[in-house]
Amino acid sequence: MSNPSSFTDIQGVVQSLRRITKAIHEFSKAVDREFGITGPQLWAMRTINEMGGCSAGDLAARLCVHPSTITGVIQRLEDKRLIDRQKRPDDRRAVVLTLTPAGKKLLERAPHPAQGQLIAALSQFPPEDVTKLRGMLDHIVEAMELGSTSARFFFSDD
Repeated sequence: MSNPSSFTDIQGVVQSLRRITKAIHEFSKAVDREFGITGPQLWAMRTINEMGGCSAGDLAARLCVHPSTITGVIQRLEDKRLIDRQKRPDDRRAVVLTLTPAGKKLLERAPHPAQGQLIAALSQFPPEDVTKLRGMLDHIVEAMELGSTSARFFFSDD
């Protein structure tokens, strides 16, 4: 790292990652304190609402997680009576997740999830920039030997 401008850029990248991480962490703590649910649970509820109901697989895809990850989130929300699973009338084997009246009422008061804001921000970039950023982040993960580290949601047991 003999190039000073390179080090300045590295500092800027680290600081930006800290800001993003801190914002998501603070959001998650505040949502848990005020609403008794995690940030990922709120994000799932907001996504279900925006989609007008959806399958677990569609929800996992929209949240950018593996379908097995979403199972715990769905179960916890169902246990809290914030979402409901309903069979689709046209296909009795298919299940649609919908918000309960209590879930809708909670969403009226709740803020927009920080993780969703991250995805929305990334969606504003040209696809080739996102692909390039992904490649760079993949290289960092590889250099730090973090490839086998499980990463489902930020700051959550979900």
